[in-house]
Order: sequence, then C-alpha cells, then structure tokens
Amino acid sequence: MKFAGTLSLAVGLTVALGGAALPADAAEGTVRHQLKLTLDPSSGRIAVEDELTLPAGKAAEFLLNASLVIARSTPELEEIPVGDVAFFSINADLPRQAKLKRYRAKTPPADGRVSLAYAGAFDFGLSDQKEEYTRGFRETAGVVSKQGVYLAGSGFWYPYFGPELLEFTLEVKQPESWHAVSQGNGTSRDAQGLARWDSHGAMDEIYVVGGPLVVYREQAGNVEALAYLREKDDA
Repeated sequence: MKFAGTLSLAVGLTVALGGAALPADAAEGTVRHQLKLTLDPSSGRIAVEDELTLPAGKAAEFLLNASLVIARSTPELEEIPVGDVAFFSINADLPRQAKLKRYRAKTPPADGRVSLAYAGAFDFGLSDQKEEYTRGFRETAGVVSKQGVYLAGSGFWYPYFGPELLEFTLEVKQPESWHAVSQGNGTSRDAQGLARWDSHGAMDEIYVVGGPLVVYREQAGNVEALAYLREKDDA
C-alpha cells in the first residue's frame, strides 16, 4: 500500500479507501475466511488462525508472506515454486518487502474446507519518502509496533488465492486500550477487548489498522459516525 505521511494517517486512509462490499448475491463463488488474529506489538509479531471455505472447483493453492510460518494445516500442505504473482487491489501495488511462499494442499479438500494456523514477525517499517506527482508517499508490507498496526492484502498476511473477491469474518486479540478497524460491520473493541468485523459482502482484500486510539462517536439519525484519533481532541 502506498500512502502519504506516517502510520498516524493510516486509520483515515484505510477507512476511506477500503474495498466496497458487493451485494450478497454477488458474493457467490468467493473464498470465505474466518480469521482470528492476535497482535503482539512488543515483539512485532502476529499469530493467525484461518478457517477457509473454498468455492466448488477452487484449487487449494495460495500465497503467504514468507515471514509467516505455518504451524498447523488441514489438509496437509506442501510448498511449491512461487511462480508468477498477479496481485489485484484498487488501492495498492505489491510492496518490495513482501517476500512470498506458495503452498498447495497435498490432497484436495473434498468439502472445500482448509484450516490453518501460522505466525511470525510482521513489522516491516515504512520505506523512505518518495515522490509521486505532487504528493509524497511511503510503502510497507505491514507494520505491527507499539505505535500501531497496519495490515493490507498487499502484505499477504492472510492466504491469497488470486486476484478475485473474498468474504471474511475477523476477530482481533489486541493490547489494552487498542482499537482495530477493518471493513464491513463490526466494532473496534467489544466488552471482552476484542475487535470483531464481518465484511458483509465481497471485498477485494482485508485491512486491519489500529493502535492505542481515542474513539469519538456521534449519532446522525440511523447512522453512527466514528472518528479514531491518535491523541485526545474533544473539539
């Protein structure tokens, strides 16, 4: 992902630029993720569990960031050559920091279900400031630090099956006082301290942006407006 400024701007950009959901009937044939993400800012690591449902005829073959080590999989996986990478997003190019591995199920899952658990370091920092037209930008494959988290599809933090739409539910275990924002319907922090999101339709990728944020809410009829700020600003 390319974005102006530093991580402090990531929340606003992700909420504004996150993929738009399609109607439910347009989501047929998409890969469905049930993700549980644990953030460890002190070590710059993430741990993920993903229960996948593949559409009929979809090969159980995907890309994943090489920094992430698969601890468990059903069915069993084998690593194969990465080959060509066709990454699609309305917002992002493939960051240079994103070193990838490709995996394939040794036995195709008869029911289209794949279960994974994996973890690893995922703090790649931000690239040097660059110029694009009249605005500067920086890029990253992902950031997990005490200042906040930024994950996008271009970092391949979840299994990537190709340039096509997907659906997801997401549960995020995060530090005290943190809020994690993603797409669709959900909450950045519930009574148990977890962020929970449901894409509520098909998306082109999955974002997670957050950190030790201050949340402001205002009701406008049936719509609730929320602002996530790095510092308190009651005005």
